[in-house]
Amino acid sequence: MVEPKCPHLKNTIFRLIEEFKSLKELKQIHAHIITSPKLPKPHQEYLITRLLFASALSESGSLCYATSVFKFIKNPTLSVYNIMIRAYASKISGADNTHNLKSFILFKQMLFDGISPDCITFPFVIKECAIRLDSRVGCSIHGEAIKFGLFSDVYIQNSLVNFYSECGFLNSARKLFDEMLKRDIVSWNSMIIGYLRGGNLDMALELFRSMETRNIITWNSMITGFVQGGRGKEALQLFHEMQNSSSDKAKPDKITIASVLSACAYLGAIDHGKWIHGYLRRSDIECDVVIGTALVDINIGKKAIIIITKPENYMAEVKLSILITQLKLLVVEGSNF
Repeated sequence: MVEPKCPHLKNTIFRLIEEFKSLKELKQIHAHIITSPKLPKPHQEYLITRLLFASALSESGSLCYATSVFKFIKNPTLSVYNIMIRAYASKISGADNTHNLKSFILFKQMLFDGISPDCITFPFVIKECAIRLDSRVGCSIHGEAIKFGLFSDVYIQNSLVNFYSECGFLNSARKLFDEMLKRDIVSWNSMIIGYLRGGNLDMALELFRSMETRNIITWNSMITGFVQGGRGKEALQLFHEMQNSSSDKAKPDKITIASVLSACAYLGAIDHGKWIHGYLRRSDIECDVVIGTALVDINIGKKAIIIITKPENYMAEVKLSILITQLKLLVVEGSNF
C-alpha cells in the first residue's frame, strides 16, 4: 500500500477505511495506522475507532477481527464501547448463544471502567435482552437507565416497551407506554405488535384506531396479526382501509399482499383473491415464491386455477415443483380444468 503524504494522512486513511472492500484491506490499513510514525496519537486513536466501526458493523468486516482490535485498545472511550455493544447486539438471534450476552458483559465492563453510558448504549443492550428473552438482565438494565437519568429518552423507552412485550409482560409494556411523555411511531408499533404477538387482537385494534399516523409496519403488522389470529375478514377490511387512507402514505408491499392472500385462502374468498391478483398485476410489486404460492393456494381451496397470462412477469420466482404439487392435488380432488 502506498503511504499517503503526511499533511493529509489522517483524511486519506479515513477515506481508505470508508472504501475498503475486504478484510485483507482492512488489516493492511490497521497495520499502517499502528506503525506509521507520522500519525499523532489523537489521529491514531480516531482512526482506530473508525476502523473498529468498519470491521464490527460493515458487511465486508469481521466481528471477530473487531474484537481483537478492541482488546488492544488501552483506554476504550464511550464511542468504542458503543460500537462493540451495538455489534454484538446486532449479530445475535434467539437461537444463537455464541456471544452469550456479550453486549451486557461489555456494558458492565464499561461501568467498571468509570464510563457512563448514553442514550445510544442502552437500546442495544436492551435489544439483546429482548432477543434472548432474558427478563432478569433486561429489568436490571431498566434500573440502570433510571439511575443514569436517561429513562425519559424515547429510544430507550421504545426499546423497553419492545423488551417487555417480547418477554410476555404486556401489562408492564403497556404501563411504560402509557407513562411515556413523548411517543413516536415506533412506540405505537412496538405496543401493537406486542398485543398481536400475545393474541390480544382487540387491544391491538384499539391502539391502532388511536394512532394519528401509521406506516407500512403498522399496517402489515395488523393485517398479518389478524390473519394469523383467524380473523381473515377483518384483515381484508384493514387492507381496503389501508388503500383508502388519506392520512397515511403507506402503500401495500409484498408482505401486505402475501398476508391478504392468506386471508383470502382462509376464507375461501376466490373472487377477492382474483381481485388481489389483478391489483398485483397493475402494481409494481414483484411476484415472488410466497405470493405466487398463495395465489395457487386460494384456488386449490375452491378447486380452480388461475390462468397466468404472463408468467415471465408475475410468476417467475415460483418454483415449478410447487405448481406441479398443487396441480396434482387438483387432479386427486377430481377437478376439471
